[in-house]
Amino acid sequence: MTSLDHRQSLWKNPMTVLPTQAPSGLALFTAVLATVLIAGIHYATGTAYEFHLLFLLPVIVVTWRYGTAMGLLQAALCTSVWYVSDRVMSLDQASSLQAASFNWLTRTLIFSGLVLGLAQIRKLLIQESELARKDRLTGLLNRRGFFEATQRLLAYAVRNQVPVAVMFMDVDGFKKVNDVLGHAIGDEVLRAIARELEANSRASDVIGRMGGDEFVAVVLDTTPETSVSHARDLSERLARRMSERGWDISFSIGIAYYSRPATQLDTMLQVADRLMYEVKRSGKNAIRMERIAAD
Repeated sequence: MTSLDHRQSLWKNPMTVLPTQAPSGLALFTAVLATVLIAGIHYATGTAYEFHLLFLLPVIVVTWRYGTAMGLLQAALCTSVWYVSDRVMSLDQASSLQAASFNWLTRTLIFSGLVLGLAQIRKLLIQESELARKDRLTGLLNRRGFFEATQRLLAYAVRNQVPVAVMFMDVDGFKKVNDVLGHAIGDEVLRAIARELEANSRASDVIGRMGGDEFVAVVLDTTPETSVSHARDLSERLARRMSERGWDISFSIGIAYYSRPATQLDTMLQVADRLMYEVKRSGKNAIRMERIAAD
């Protein structure tokens, strides 16, 4: 996998990393250090002060940042350090071992329950975030999800001066199929197109449904010739799939190619959209590409 493909999960899922985009080891190191410091303060102040909440904080941070497994490990670390500090402060008590062991077990169970509950909340939030950015019919990114993912992709492209191609595709004949064969068939057409788009894209490509029968894709690190060739292959492959199902459908595609990526996604989409409509006005079922000199 290339470094470009490696970044695709962050482009397509804004909540992949929660709650921050800090370096992967920083939060864990901070949590461990905080645990040791809290234990030291606990030992220094004695049993007069309650430390449940302070020991919980690093557990919450690690669980939210890294998930269930690391959260449970952090919980075990916190309760174990807490146990040691309790034992050191209670060496003169005959019942200290039994009491400290009971407290350790109770705290471990409570902290583990908290970790599992918090991890479930985290999972549900991620799922809700993904659903809010997905088109329910096709499973592709919806307009909101597409814009969010593409903005991150463009930021990468601008930093590294990677060329960008924006492809806008409209389904010719979709309205007729939808009206004659019914909305259920129309929905199946859109799902079939989405499956084909996903099957013929790289991990680093961002694909979305803009509404109705319009689809859009943003591709990095390509050439004008490759962009057109890929669009032509895709159009022909889609047409074959449609023909196999008896659907009289073709595709009009506009491609805006930026050798130096622009930062305004709206402008890039408008250019690709204009090219697509030029194809439709000139007879449909074709591809039009334009090289754009970005500012």
